[in-house]
Amino acid sequence: MVGLISTLVLIIIVVGLKYRRRPKIHVPCMSLAFALDVALLLYVEWSAHAINTFAKEFTQPTHGGLLFFHVAVSLLMVILYIALILSGKQMLNGDRTRLTLHRNMAGIFLICRLANYITSFMVT
Repeated sequence: MVGLISTLVLIIIVVGLKYRRRPKIHVPCMSLAFALDVALLLYVEWSAHAINTFAKEFTQPTHGGLLFFHVAVSLLMVILYIALILSGKQMLNGDRTRLTLHRNMAGIFLICRLANYITSFMVT
């Protein structure tokens, strides 16, 4: 179920990217992707106690550093989501000076999201 929702989020992101020059489509797609990702994160924590699992990895490593990498790209992904929302709002309000920054952050975000997606299957 988690993998299916994560795949759906990636599809929504791809659709949002396709329509990046059409804010009336891009913004709702990316907002939905963010909402689903946050909901997914909360579900994984609630159902699998992800924070406790991560903490145990310090004393009894089982994934050879992969879990640390997964958590790091996941945290960076959430930070970038927030930064992209803020810079996107500024652009929607007419401040186009953030466009290059927004694009660069989006590129890094995509790499993190793909790394998160791939490693999520490897650490479960």
